[in-house]
Parts: sequence; structure tokens; C-alpha cells
Amino acid sequence: LAERHGATVLVAGARLERDLGVSVIRDMRNKAGNIMGETSLSVLAALLKRSAITVCNDSGAYHVAVAVGAPVVGLFGPGSPSKWAVRNRRQMALWHEYQCPCFPWHPRARCERDNACIRTITVEEVCQAVDQVLDARAGA
Repeated sequence: LAERHGATVLVAGARLERDLGVSVIRDMRNKAGNIMGETSLSVLAALLKRSAITVCNDSGAYHVAVAVGAPVVGLFGPGSPSKWAVRNRRQMALWHEYQCPCFPWHPRARCERDNACIRTITVEEVCQAVDQVLDARAGA
């Protein structure tokens, strides 16, 4: 997305996930900022609202982005977007039903197959969803 849209990427999350954020940033082709554990909920909400796009899993950040009306692409698995996602032109959910014994309707759904249900979402699908949300934001 940094290459495709010239985006500045920030990786956000809880302080306990900071090592994961460092690992993600290390594996990226382009530089990204790590603000994991560095923001309050209100600061995160303000950042999400001002961002061109947010890409995240079905998490607190996704629901905060939706609440402040931010453009967001949410990646779902094992939780089902039919129960938890908002669907409109500015907020899109990606999900693949995968043959695993998860309970996607449960608020604490856990995948029993190494998160295969979310790993089936491809980078290209995410990029296409981002393009659609950005086009909708621009009024295209």
C-alpha cells in the first residue's frame, strides 16, 4: 500500500504486542512507524479519523475506526463479519469461510487451525478493497 498509494504506514496496537509490531515492520518492504502501546484510546480514535485508510483485523481498532466514521478495511477470521462488521462504501470487511471448527459467531472466537480462516485473505484482495474504499472516499 505504501508503494501503491504513497502511504505512510503506522503500526498500532497494545504495548504487549510491541514485539509483534517490530517483527511486522522488519518484514515490510517500506518503512513504517511503530506506535504500539504509545497511544491512548482517544488519540487512536483521532489518528484513525484523520487517516486516509485503516487496514486491521477484527479488533478494537476496527470498531473504533467504524465508530469515528473512518475509512477502514477489516480482516475477519475466525469472527464472522455477518455479526460484527459494518458494511458501507467507507467500511469494508474481508472474510473467507474456511472449513474449520471455529465458532465465528462467538465474541471470543478462536481459530483451531493456526488462523487459516484469516490467512486465506490475499494481499491482492486487501489492495483491491483499499482501492474501493479510497475511491468511495474520493467520490469516484
